[in-house]
Amino acid sequence: SEYVPQTGLLDETFVGSDWPLPFIVKPRVGSGSRGVRLIKSLEDLVSEPRDGSLIVQQYLPGPEYSVDVMIDRKGTAMAVVPRERLKVDSGIAVTAWTIRHPLLQSLSQLIAGAVGCGPVANLQFRLDEHGTPKLLEINPRFPGTMSLTVMSGVNMPSLAIRDLLGHYVDPREFLFEETAIVRTWHESRVDPVQLCIMKSKRDNQSLHEMAA
Repeated sequence: SEYVPQTGLLDETFVGSDWPLPFIVKPRVGSGSRGVRLIKSLEDLVSEPRDGSLIVQQYLPGPEYSVDVMIDRKGTAMAVVPRERLKVDSGIAVTAWTIRHPLLQSLSQLIAGAVGCGPVANLQFRLDEHGTPKLLEINPRFPGTMSLTVMSGVNMPSLAIRDLLGHYVDPREFLFEETAIVRTWHESRVDPVQLCIMKSKRDNQSLHEMAA
């Protein structure tokens, strides 16, 4: 599928010359982005074990998105709230904002509904060099940044419980606002416009460093 990154197993049969550089190697089992490494040349693979404990995956240079989905008792994905992970520390998003992204929303609705991982699931995507979203993970659980989804206007824990109890859920409760948080010792709600300015400054700084 065009929405899934190229993925393989790092074992004795793996042929690195068949893969465009750079690419990613990461543990088959893990959390918090631990053990993820960028392979820039085939020499970087010399010290990596070829026992099948690692997977190889296409490098995706674009922004990362995390999408929260609430699935009702019938297995239909109802509320879908994407957020861009602007800054990640040890696998945890410390700066993020909810953002309307029609393609991500429709993809997440289809995937979560097909898998049936309710009542709430979290899907993670990253964009490739062409801006196409690629599915990285399906987490059948509440995410750590659920507070941002609630802040944006979609209280998924409440919606899920009420649906499971057979109570009516108003579709208007699935609508969300674009909002943002910066997590320190506490989570602070911020104006998305101000975060956009911060993001622009960060991107310009990155371009300047690359040019240097």
